[in-house]
Amino acid sequence: MQAVLLAAGASSRFFPFNLTHKSSMSLLGKPIIQHTVESLRSAGIKRFIIIVSDDGVIMRYLGDGASLGVEISYVVQPSAQGAGEGLLRAKSMISEWFFLVNPSHVDAGELTQLLMDRKTRGDVKAVMLCKEEEDVQEYGVLNTEGEYVRGIVEKPLRGEEPTHLRTVGMYLFSPDFLTTLAEVPQEHYMLETAINRFAQSHQVGYMQMTGQVLTLKYPWHLFGIRDYLMSQITTSIIHPEAHIHPTSHIEGSVIIEKGATVDAYAVIKGPVYVGEGAYIGTHTLLRDGTNIEKNSVIGAYMEAKNIIVQSDSKTHSGVCEDTVIGRNVRIGAAITTGNVRFDRDNIQVLIGEKKIDTKRRALGCLIGDEVNTGIGVMTMPGIIIGTGAIIGPGTVVHAHIPVHTRYYRVLTETVSKSLI
Repeated sequence: MQAVLLAAGASSRFFPFNLTHKSSMSLLGKPIIQHTVESLRSAGIKRFIIIVSDDGVIMRYLGDGASLGVEISYVVQPSAQGAGEGLLRAKSMISEWFFLVNPSHVDAGELTQLLMDRKTRGDVKAVMLCKEEEDVQEYGVLNTEGEYVRGIVEKPLRGEEPTHLRTVGMYLFSPDFLTTLAEVPQEHYMLETAINRFAQSHQVGYMQMTGQVLTLKYPWHLFGIRDYLMSQITTSIIHPEAHIHPTSHIEGSVIIEKGATVDAYAVIKGPVYVGEGAYIGTHTLLRDGTNIEKNSVIGAYMEAKNIIVQSDSKTHSGVCEDTVIGRNVRIGAAITTGNVRFDRDNIQVLIGEKKIDTKRRALGCLIGDEVNTGIGVMTMPGIIIGTGAIIGPGTVVHAHIPVHTRYYRVLTETVSKSLI
């Protein structure tokens, strides 16, 4: 059996981390899409087709799959024309039942059995995975009749939902579905249109999952995927070639990779991940799911709580909480990322022209690649800083900063005469 992974598209809602596909973000030392491939491999799936954009990033990461013990073929979707159009490009490569999976499903291996259990009853040509939730207005919602799907309603208005079963980006299709897909008009939602048409002439089953749905629509969804991956850590793993100072303190579930350094009096309270070649400075505190990727530096006297730092970034001292930091970022001393509103309400983030409720009470800053900040910078909760921005010293950031923008506080000097 094959798996088709949908890793193309503009990832526009994932700003400021959308220069490459969002599934190329690293957690616990691997791109998210690699975690998904490995999860499916654990369920016995060895042949993959990955729909990618034409930037080649994912292809360079995963190659032909040999190093992962699988076979990977690629189909390039040059522009963001939707999942259906991408799948249609792979039609000639599919001749058997296949899983269609969003690459954020790092738990896909566990979920395949649900879909297979429904398939083995022998009366369906497709199976959809869903989750029952109260608020489904932002999702595709199943219209069902007994044990079967009769269609999908996209983003229904409250009170007009046919059910409360939302799709979760994982399907099992027979090859017959591709014939129907090829017959529908090519537009962004052609996958959903094809499912609606297919369900009128074939039996389409569904299975409900329990637990958290792992999604990757917005940057703060990285925390949920990170939490799932860290929940799989059952014991601490400290590489024999890591450099751990004897005065440091390490507790809980912790992974520290080869060549990483934990300096004097640093405190690490797991779950925490410290990547290959990373440096954790003197008197630093890492806690609550902090994830530090390869060759990054967390400087002395930094308190880091629930942060995700991509590779080759450097911070100095300060307090950094509930924050995502991109690649090759340079952060000056005394950084403070505000993460909670005064009224303790959910953090809302402006994406495009729409405010999105993150459903999080704590969210710090989302810092894009190659950002530089001066000393003493403070950011308000839910702030986004675009790629390549420069933040001047002593600046309080109250608003989102576009890419390649210089943002600074205008300082004036006051010189007083001597009172003597």
